[in-house]
This record gives sequence, C-alpha cells and structure tokens, in this order.
Amino acid sequence: MSAAEMALWARQHSLSREKIHAALWEERSLVKTLAMRGTLHLLPTREYAVYMRALKKSRLRQMRQIMARYGVSHKVSDRVTEAVLKALGDGPLTRPELTGRILALDFVKGKAKDWFEQSWWGVTRQAMAQGLVCYGRDQGRSVTLVLTDEWLPPQPAIQEEEAQRALFRQYLSSYGPATLQDFCKWSGVQIPEARQIRDGLGEELVAIPIDGRRAWLLRRDHQALSTSHPSRRSLRLLPYFDAYLLAHAEKEPFLDPKHYKRVFRQAGWVSPVVLLNGKVIGVWSLTHRSSHSVMQVEPFRKLSKAVRVLIEKEAISLGSFLGKSIQVAFKA
Repeated sequence: MSAAEMALWARQHSLSREKIHAALWEERSLVKTLAMRGTLHLLPTREYAVYMRALKKSRLRQMRQIMARYGVSHKVSDRVTEAVLKALGDGPLTRPELTGRILALDFVKGKAKDWFEQSWWGVTRQAMAQGLVCYGRDQGRSVTLVLTDEWLPPQPAIQEEEAQRALFRQYLSSYGPATLQDFCKWSGVQIPEARQIRDGLGEELVAIPIDGRRAWLLRRDHQALSTSHPSRRSLRLLPYFDAYLLAHAEKEPFLDPKHYKRVFRQAGWVSPVVLLNGKVIGVWSLTHRSSHSVMQVEPFRKLSKAVRVLIEKEAISLGSFLGKSIQVAFKA
C-alpha cells in the first residue's frame, strides 16, 4: 500500500494519504484488487467493470495454468470459489480466516490443499479474477476480503469486446505510442487477442514507426501531441513497482540497458527511481528513523546542482506526504 500511495503522490502532489484512505474505505471511489498480470492494483471504481471484464478470460487462463501444476482441477477451483462466496456472504473475513473456513470443509486434498494453504491469494484467486471478490477495510494489520457487489456500488453490464477496447484506449492514452507486445506485457492478454482488440478500434488509431516496429497511438492524442511544446523540466521520484516502469516490454526508451539490473532486480523486485524528463537517471531508497527519514539517492551519472535541488524539493514534498521530514544523501 505504501508504494501505491506514493505512486499517486508522484502524479498529484496535492493528494494526502488521508484522502487516498477515504477514497478506498469511505467513499469507495477507489478499489483495491488484483488486476493486470494478476498483481495488486488500486482501480477507479467507475472503471472496475471495464478492467474485470476485459481481463477475465486471460486471467482465468493464466491462473488455471498455474493451479494445474499443483494438481488443482477446474472442478475443485470452481467449488472453492462457490465456498468463498458463501463464506463472505456473512461479512468480511481476513485471509487466514477465509482460508481456514474453506479448507475446513475438507473437499480439497493432497497437493492441491498445499497450494491453497501456501499461495498468498490462495482460495480467493479465482473469485478475484472473476471480479466477485475484492479487498475491504483492513482489520489492524490484517487485510480483509469482501464480496464486490456488497462493497461497491452497482457496476454497469459491459460486453467483453467493448471492455477490451475501452481498456486498450485507456492504456494508449497513458502509455502510447506502444506496440501490441507492450500492451500484452502490461495486461497479460495474448497477442492474437490483442490484434483483435486493435483491429476493433480501426480509425481511432494511428501507427507510429519506432525502431522498425509499429507502435500505436490514439488519433486524438496524436493530434494533441503534434502541437504540444513541453518546456518545463520534469523530475519525479517514482516508488517501488511504479506503473510507468511496467507499461512497456522494451525499457530502452527510458532506461539505459547497462543499468537495467539496478532497477529490475531479482524475484520481480522493481526499485524506486529518479525520473528526469521521462528517463531514469538513478535509484533511491528510504530508511526510516525515529525522528526523520533518510533518502539515499544513487545516480547513474554525475548530477548537476540544479537536478540535485529538484530532487531535494521532491523529497520535501514526499516527506510532507508521509508526515516525516526527509534528509537526502547522494551517493558518489
């Protein structure tokens, strides 16, 4: 959650953690759930149905491929999902509580039971992939799970093709120009399916040649970008696992290959980065102490005084957001 909160701060400095928490737990205009690539995301509630419907088929396919390796059949996973929905019908449950209730029914045996016990999302994985379950308000340090139709306002019915086109528009609006491979890497959708989605948008798209590959951009954005003239220097401190770093299969446009392993580390770990005019120029980390926090900045090249000042200003803003002063230390 701290990474998700800082990702929102990086894009809108006027936000507070209190506003984010209110949007999640009071207004419920944000929803915490599994989405792209089966990973944790905060989504706008008004777009929840689009994401769930567009990704449902690919997520179920990927999930079942993984579960099959552990001896979990479709029949068992469906039965587990039915039991999860019934259990949550009585109200929110923490993950251990829910797992305990389902496995106590004793219809999951052997290797399959081991998977449901040890996998983090375990018994809820299929229900979340189908958009039937999401996260509710935390109980102390424990997350809770809830039925989506009891937690969120009524969601609009939307057909799969319409949802997929809407998601592709959203993606290109944020990350275009992008190739189909980029979209597939980001979403988990397979290439044949992505081609159908692209073809369904027809004249809404413009093809952009990038290094011998065809990338795509919304026509409306192409017109706007063609007449734009960025002039202000932009520096951002992006947190762990930031969406900007995960939106494209090819990282070279914003990251020098020789620094790749300093950002994309082992076990899927993605480092916090310093972003200058859209390019990664270093990584950073935060150590919390009793009276303050220390930000260690490791630049990939020597930084000018002006860039250091920009980093220090961002650190002040981040400290205000986190409610703790931050001292910046630059590694030589």
